[in-house]
Amino acid sequence: MKSLFLFAWLLAACLLASKPGQAQNLALGKTTSASSNNQPSANAVDANGNTRWESASSDPQWLAVDLGSVQTIDRVRLTWENAYGRDFTIQVSTNGTSWTTVATTTNNATTVNEYPNLSTTGRYVRMYGTARATSYGYSLYEVEVFNYTNSPGSNLALNKTGAASTTQGGFPVAQAFDGNTATRWGSNSADNQWIYVDLGASANVTQVTLVWETAYGKDFHIDLSSNGTSWTTANTVTNNSLRFNDLAVTGAARYIRMYGVTRGTGYGFSLYEMRVYGTFPTPLPVTLTSFAATATSQVVNLKWATASEKNNLGFEVQRSADGREFTALGTVAGAGTSATPRSYGYRDAAPLAGTSYYRLQQTDLDGSVSYSPIAAVKIIAPTTITACEVFPNPATDRVTVTCNAAPTAWALINSNGQVVSTGTLSEMASASSFTFDLSSCQAGVYMLNLLSNGQPVQRARVVKAL
Repeated sequence: MKSLFLFAWLLAACLLASKPGQAQNLALGKTTSASSNNQPSANAVDANGNTRWESASSDPQWLAVDLGSVQTIDRVRLTWENAYGRDFTIQVSTNGTSWTTVATTTNNATTVNEYPNLSTTGRYVRMYGTARATSYGYSLYEVEVFNYTNSPGSNLALNKTGAASTTQGGFPVAQAFDGNTATRWGSNSADNQWIYVDLGASANVTQVTLVWETAYGKDFHIDLSSNGTSWTTANTVTNNSLRFNDLAVTGAARYIRMYGVTRGTGYGFSLYEMRVYGTFPTPLPVTLTSFAATATSQVVNLKWATASEKNNLGFEVQRSADGREFTALGTVAGAGTSATPRSYGYRDAAPLAGTSYYRLQQTDLDGSVSYSPIAAVKIIAPTTITACEVFPNPATDRVTVTCNAAPTAWALINSNGQVVSTGTLSEMASASSFTFDLSSCQAGVYMLNLLSNGQPVQRARVVKAL
């Protein structure tokens, strides 16, 4: 059993070390001691949120962790069972005998406590409890010690509005975004529950931190959306038992959702706090009064307007299939410096099927860039589009296309949705069979659209071989 525990501890340590963006828990698997042990003190440093240390039912009581050597200590986390401490201190020591208090808590009313920016050193860390919150002993699921405090930036979700699948009375959605770990949101006692926050504008998200009440989520995922309707999963967690989850998330989104698949208890999902970290894009150095994308007959029209511009070289129109990775479609020249209102437009004649996301990359005369908010639009492919035949396929140079419609043009589109080649069929010998050259195209998969009056009538998948 000891060798199995050692293997699990080494594996957890290696996984943590492989993620330099996340602080390593210095207390994990280390030696512990306590004033009393109704449940073993080692349970508080095993990274298992379902095992716990429990003291005798009296005051005072303490639990100490030996880090093995003198370490920098900058952050301590306590995760309590419902038998939590009301009054207690966090202490450090270099010898396990002389103790220095680095944090003091009185009248505690939550089962999670976090102490960042301690800026201290020590080999031993101790929770010294002087008053219990219940008639039971002190009971800790986890004691975590870190040598630095994560600084992911400001909490973009703080005091923002949100929504949830269900809400228990007395535990509204807003309490997950109020910055107070003594208040919480709680769902009904069922799986497949969710809560999301509206940041008010699109942000480049880098991290989501969940602070659970004892009714935590076992299996859940973090989803991103630009419109609150279409969601993309950015991080998935299974078999969770911890009450603090610092989750790496990458993407641009206005709405961020925790979708709880399976509960960790018989109660609902319950969050003290859902924090979102990242940055809002630097505002355009122009006064952008509008930016919109509208779909008309398989074409997306982008329109935007400015009230004034300063050193504006121009706009690059960008598109994305997932709201995170964008590719350039084309450019529109700017007005330089102007105090006169101006209107701009761009037409995406070969949009992606489904939901697409558009934004403007504005470039200054000095080469610096910034971005507009994201506009989303959905294209529903008409059911009348049929397949045409292409041979040879795959091909290295020329291909022949046969069709039964009456197209007037064709467009070859790469996997990023960019038009790489076009042609007019009136220039060909036969509208029902024609050839075109692939030799200038890179190897990959393309979509060939046959068009009539600018609308797709037939299409085929074309593979360019090496």
